[in-house]
Amino acid sequence: RVLFHSGTTKARGRGLGKELIKRTNHIALDKGCSHVYICATSLYSQRIFQKLSFQVLHEMPYDHKDFIDKDGKPFFQDMREHKMCQVVICDLNSFDFTL
Repeated sequence: RVLFHSGTTKARGRGLGKELIKRTNHIALDKGCSHVYICATSLYSQRIFQKLSFQVLHEMPYDHKDFIDKDGKPFFQDMREHKMCQVVICDLNSFDFTL
């Protein structure tokens, strides 16, 4: 199952992202999942996952050749401070839900 989440600058720093991750992990664990894999595209979400002890499996800069279309144009425009996407993983059996 694929879910997308995006927050606004007004919501940043209020713990909403952390709470959404904890609730998502609870749902996944209740459904019998052992791990959660996420493609974190924002510097801010990557920081949250790092604080919650997710492990980085792979990262790719947005200027990588795989993010270029057949005409040589980048898929992503104006990425500002966001330099790369990361695939992160969480082992739900060792996740600390009290954080």
